[in-house]
Amino acid sequence: MISNDEILALALLLLGRSKGGGSSSSSSSSAAAETKPAAADDGLKLVARADQASAKKWVPLFVQQDVPPGAADALARWAGIESSGNPLIPSKLDERGLLQVGPAMFKDLKADKIFTDADWDKLISPATNSEEHARMAHQFANWLWKRAYRYIKNPPTDYISALWYAKLYHQRPVDVRDGGMHGPAALMARELADRWKSDAKKMHRLRAANVVAWGTPEAPTT
Repeated sequence: MISNDEILALALLLLGRSKGGGSSSSSSSSAAAETKPAAADDGLKLVARADQASAKKWVPLFVQQDVPPGAADALARWAGIESSGNPLIPSKLDERGLLQVGPAMFKDLKADKIFTDADWDKLISPATNSEEHARMAHQFANWLWKRAYRYIKNPPTDYISALWYAKLYHQRPVDVRDGGMHGPAALMARELADRWKSDAKKMHRLRAANVVAWGTPEAPTT
């Protein structure tokens, strides 16, 4: 004989299924919008991380890698957001270096003959000098851009746009792969700001890419 508790449990299970049930229901509602104050606070925090003195010191080292000054500033902001300008402290996910190379991306870098196992060790070795860290960060950014390039219709040719797309790809490749990306970064960023406005996580990633490219959470209008 079925008890009252068993009947109640069955009823709740059937109710959950009728609403879409299980993990599919929770995943469909995982995207959430954010308030304007929360968005503004997120932007301020990203700018503060990007503008740390420990990140800005890398600008001349990126220039030594033949990176144009404006792009060197952008790479330094990227380093500020990702590692606070300290390449020797890995993240909880074992991401390493100035721009935080994760283990999964390292496997792809190794397969593409960009990095070696020795380079993976160099990313957190105290013996690695600053010039080498800057070189590897620049190399990683270029590789990310080449990866992103495959999914961009009418891809831009300017360095800042390339870094914006590279940063977006670095954070979540599927955003670029499935995002209908096209043209210059500033135009695409404004389009995404409208398209992604109901998803706080995507907006955070967009702001981070914007801060890297232009130093502000919003894309320029000109």
